Amino acid sequence: MTKLSPHQSGFAMFASLLVWLGPLLHLVTGAATAPAAPPAAPPAAGDVGGRKQLLIDRRFIADSAGVELRVNPAQKLGPPLRDDRGEPLQGHISRVIDDGGKVRLYLGADSVEILESDDGLSFRRTGVTIRGGGFTTLFLDPHDPDPARRYKRFHLEFSPPFDPARHGVYASHSADGVHFTDPRRVLPFFTDNPTLVHWDERIGKYVIFTRALCYDDPDNQRRVGRIETDDPLKPWPYKKSANDRMFLSTENVDVVLAADAQDDPHSDIYYNASTIYPWAQDVYLMNPAHFRHFSPQRNPYVRPRQPGQWEDYGMLEVQLAVSRDGVKWDRPGREPYVPTGLAD
Repeated sequence: MTKLSPHQSGFAMFASLLVWLGPLLHLVTGAATAPAAPPAAPPAAGDVGGRKQLLIDRRFIADSAGVELRVNPAQKLGPPLRDDRGEPLQGHISRVIDDGGKVRLYLGADSVEILESDDGLSFRRTGVTIRGGGFTTLFLDPHDPDPARRYKRFHLEFSPPFDPARHGVYASHSADGVHFTDPRRVLPFFTDNPTLVHWDERIGKYVIFTRALCYDDPDNQRRVGRIETDDPLKPWPYKKSANDRMFLSTENVDVVLAADAQDDPHSDIYYNASTIYPWAQDVYLMNPAHFRHFSPQRNPYVRPRQPGQWEDYGMLEVQLAVSRDGVKWDRPGREPYVPTGLAD
């Protein structure tokens, strides 16, 4: 499974299906809850001015009884998407970007093919491929005033054995999203995961979400780390440790989301699929791919491709995580936000 990339229309691309996100949460009355104690004094009303608001938590609920928030699941619309030749679109989705009404789909984990659409439904292949690197992600920067740096590309460079002097995350830039400059290294670690970069207008910095590995917990290794920087094309700040190894770890960056006691004890977070929702105040979203691990003991019916050689098998389920600052995250429900299976 690949990451979910919301764009302006409220849709998202997931694998080769079109997914309608719709309202994220809704109120349900009559829920069985303990009676709330009366407040000592009514809270002051918050002034939102003319800013749009999105209901993702209890920020605008001062008091309630018999009411709970529930997630509105996404709806899969129709059959898998196809290109202009009728071929199904499939593969790792690097990014979906709406640039002035032209929707670009960057498709591929390593070499990335560029497809374009006028409506986000019918895509045509451009014949252009961005080659080199792994886990490529693209970013259309709304903040950088330099037109030559409108697009930014981030990718991994690695070949075994890992070389801390050469390998890691690399960055480049482009005016048109097709032709990029020679890349420069910005992080000397292998993240084994896309690095998603965003401009955060609220704090006036770029924020990066990527995998942070916990070496000490084999069942909950994969977690979501967060980095702040003033310029994503320059080396990213991180915390050095005495135990620095190949993977970016929980000792190097702050972890903002991880599996917890409400999750399967044998699970972690594979992809974060983060975004900052620009059409409402203080709305940060993730569609984390929750990874439930199989094992020969718990899942003896799983047969490795090579007998006796167990791999990282398991089930991926896309959930919803919400935040008001990109640091403190909440998952309103642990049920799949985008269920596995065919279109609804």
